Amino acid sequence: MSNDKLQLVNSIQLQEFEPNEDEAPKSPTVQDGKEEEKTYSVEQAVETIGFGRFHILLFLIMGSANIVEAIEIMLLAVVSPEVRCEWHLQDWQVALVSTMVFFGFMTCGALSGYVADRYGRWKVVFGAFIWGAYFSLLTSFSPSYGWFIFLRAMVGCGVAGTSQGFSGCWVPCSWCYLA
Repeated sequence: MSNDKLQLVNSIQLQEFEPNEDEAPKSPTVQDGKEEEKTYSVEQAVETIGFGRFHILLFLIMGSANIVEAIEIMLLAVVSPEVRCEWHLQDWQVALVSTMVFFGFMTCGALSGYVADRYGRWKVVFGAFIWGAYFSLLTSFSPSYGWFIFLRAMVGCGVAGTSQGFSGCWVPCSWCYLA
């Protein structure tokens, strides 16, 4: 089955179709006896597609993921007094817990961007969301302070990967105030 016999039915699936006789494939433009194929920039292609159901789904999914990850990071403000009392920590040790989340974010941000460019954003976003949830759950069972800060750094890696999917390049310029 060739790609020219498919059309977009919705944001998820494609369907076969037969083109009409009057819908002949567009030929390259001819200028000065030379054939030129018309090309589009990414911005022009996204602007032509417009804003639709796919973008709404993208904002709902990625917005929900970002809310969960933000709550995960802000939860430290609530948990810090309990952690301080449980392991008799000093101020710098409590601050290190939050620092380790952002250290994980910083170190894994560039790596997850590279992996997302190479293998696809959806795979990285989904994997990072599962990664962050898994290590967040493990954090609640950490037996010592050392494990706690290590697991918080791993949660930071998940947060970095999840943020890779939320990109303004999906949105037409006329809708850029949303991104």
